[in-house]
Amino acid sequence: MVIAEGEHSKILDQQAMLTVLNEIKETITPTTNDPSTKTNPTTTTTTTDTETPITTTMSTPLAGKIAIITGATKGIGRSTAKHLISLGAKVVVSYGGDAPAAEAFIKEFGADHATAVQADGGSLEGVEKLIKATIDKHQKIDILIPNAGRLPMTDIEHLDEANFDKTFALNVKGPMFLVQKAVPYMPEGGRIVLVSTTQNFASTVTPPYMLYCATKGAIDQMTRLLAKDLAKKGITVNCVAPGPTGTDLFFELSAA
Repeated sequence: MVIAEGEHSKILDQQAMLTVLNEIKETITPTTNDPSTKTNPTTTTTTTDTETPITTTMSTPLAGKIAIITGATKGIGRSTAKHLISLGAKVVVSYGGDAPAAEAFIKEFGADHATAVQADGGSLEGVEKLIKATIDKHQKIDILIPNAGRLPMTDIEHLDEANFDKTFALNVKGPMFLVQKAVPYMPEGGRIVLVSTTQNFASTVTPPYMLYCATKGAIDQMTRLLAKDLAKKGITVNCVAPGPTGTDLFFELSAA
């Protein structure tokens, strides 16, 4: 489903993260007609301390690319990071308070492939900390995926100000300012992938999703306008809208 004008923006329904990841893989790789620069796609496997293999190819299309993914020690963010690493990218992930999950993430994928930064994704201070850590280590940002979010279930009767502020801070304020602070370090051909939800298009959505869908509606519109704004810099802005996904958060809500 495309709800934005122009070739630089897409709101995707039902296809989840791999659709745009494949687009990143195909379009971010420089092309050349020099046969001496081409490689054959032979595979290699690296084993980390946890004996979990990371399989990459010698012609890794994202080799040399740097990706930031927020909330990536679990769930969709973690799977996305794993996929980008397999394509040759180095990833910097942020996490809130779950240090053991962050340590397990680095142990599995290796410090050569991944860096974890503790940062509050809903505050300007946390955003600036994440950007600084990335630039200090890698000097640039090629791919930005503001994935961190919270999903409170509350109808209008039970909504309170604290819940409203926390949800909009992490789901809307954080991504908006993360884009603002990252763009100066993104070269032409950079990719930004925001995360929405199919609940915004579902007629069966129930009232307790109200607050969550309000924040994701903001993400949808942010995508449309950022795409127009950043097209002049050669930066593409997309938004994926996954449906129900079997993450820890999903199962926690299902059990509630």
